[in-house]
Amino acid sequence: MNFKKNKKTNLPTKTSKNISVGIPLNFTQVITEIINASLDYQKIKEEEKTKRYMIENQTKIKIEEIRAKRDIFMKYIEENYKERYRVYDKFFNILELGLEKNNTQAIEAALNGIIAQIRTNPFEGFHDFKNKLSDENYTAEF
Repeated sequence: MNFKKNKKTNLPTKTSKNISVGIPLNFTQVITEIINASLDYQKIKEEEKTKRYMIENQTKIKIEEIRAKRDIFMKYIEENYKERYRVYDKFFNILELGLEKNNTQAIEAALNGIIAQIRTNPFEGFHDFKNKLSDENYTAEF
C-alpha cells in the first residue's frame, strides 16, 4: 500500500489495486459525518411532516369557514328573495286589480313599486348582515 495526499482535499489517501484513489483514511470522520447527515435528515423530515400536518389542519379549518359563510350567504339570499318575491307578488296583484277596474292610481302605484323594487340592490343589506354575524352578541333569526 502506498499513502499519498489527494490533490483536491489534501487528505492522505490509500492506493491499492482494490481501493480507488481519493478515499480518505479517516473513516471515523466519514462515519460521523454520515451519522450527522442522517440525524439532520431525520430532524428535517419530522419538521416537514409537522408542517404538512399543520397545513392540512389549517386547510380543513379554512374549508369549514368557507362552507359556513356559504351557508350564511345562501340563507340570506333565500330569505331576501322570499321577501322580494312577496313584494313583487303584492305589486303585481295591485297592478292586476288596477287593470281590471281601470284604476290608473292603482296601476301607477303598482308600476312605481315594481320599478323601485327592481332598482333596489338585493345585496344592499348583506354587508350589515355579515357584520352582525361577526358580533358575538348578535343572534340571527330566520
